[in-house]
Amino acid sequence: MRSKPVAICAALTLALAACGSQEDQTAVPAEGDQAATAANAGSRRSSEESVAAVLQSQAPALATLRYTLPQRPTVGEPFPVQLQVSAPQTVERLQLMVESADLQVTPDRAALALESANEAATHELTLTGNQAGFAEITVRLSTDDGKSEAVYAVPVLVETAP
Repeated sequence: MRSKPVAICAALTLALAACGSQEDQTAVPAEGDQAATAANAGSRRSSEESVAAVLQSQAPALATLRYTLPQRPTVGEPFPVQLQVSAPQTVERLQLMVESADLQVTPDRAALALESANEAATHELTLTGNQAGFAEITVRLSTDDGKSEAVYAVPVLVETAP
């Protein structure tokens, strides 16, 4: 299968693009728009810097998953990963389960409520890599009744300490 290495390379490139990009590129708003801009700045910034996770499941996705790595992952040091989950419809209770053979994940489960269509719910994980190189986390999103599930892969490049 030639497409899997290509997909992994593409996902890794996107992940590296998302790592540590902390530039604030917000424009100066007009006076009447300052309150609205301040309220939306955090969500806008995270959606601009986030990267789409790679859908692994065959069925149509229940929800979409994007992620942000606020800092570059380094061996032995815990680092945050912010997950943004959204769906075209409301979902009262969405189960999120995270696993990895290469990284320690905390917390590995959560329940999210998608209260508005196309509005992202955010969940933050803390990951720790024990060795340098390419690693991956698998994120499963499912409904409480288990009838719908989407599986995503999130590539992470863990670097050696400077």
